Amino acid sequence: MRSHPGHPAPLGFIAQIDLSTLPSFDDSLPDAGWLYFFYDRYCEPWGFDPDDRGACRVFYVTGERSRLVRAELPSDLDKTHRAQPCAVESRLDLTIADSPEDLDCQSPAFDAYFNFVDEFTTELGPAQHRMLGPAQNIQGEMELECQLASHGIYCGNADGFESERAQRLREGARDWRLLLQIDTDEEGPGWMWGDVGRIYFWIKQQDLRSLRFDDVWLILQCG
Repeated sequence: MRSHPGHPAPLGFIAQIDLSTLPSFDDSLPDAGWLYFFYDRYCEPWGFDPDDRGACRVFYVTGERSRLVRAELPSDLDKTHRAQPCAVESRLDLTIADSPEDLDCQSPAFDAYFNFVDEFTTELGPAQHRMLGPAQNIQGEMELECQLASHGIYCGNADGFESERAQRLREGARDWRLLLQIDTDEEGPGWMWGDVGRIYFWIKQQDLRSLRFDDVWLILQCG
């Protein structure tokens, strides 16, 4: 539950991921249990404001599969925020970082790389949901924004990024990695994030190794 001025509202259910069904790739996630993802679909915070803490929640649950029970929709659920239930099919995909760190932005190799990324991304299809791997950024990299906003620095303008405290925290941006990317998907659940955008659940690597999901940060981006 997240409270808004004059309107306490539950977080919207986004996904239940059965970890036992995921293709084996590395040891980032356990091979059993479920991850549950929730987001504030009432206000759809963007994640650049420290006050957006609590706009998303992620829970890791273990137990017997036989104890899972399909829940009924709340009778007072806002119909405009209701999603259609959809089954999830997981597969391994080749993913490519949007912004290579070791290429000169003025070089022909830089242009060639981005042309390849554009062609490769187009072939993946209209709705691109991802777990782990590099995020598909719409408005630029998010790791530093997660680091600063989660530490109380407002990132809605350049002032926060340029502050002395931001410079001290900057190194910690390397700790953040994508946990889950959820694309606009009107043909499936019926989601529209902003103006055909995406929501991204981010987690610090050390928290993921420890299966601590209480500090996950969410960023919404759209064009």
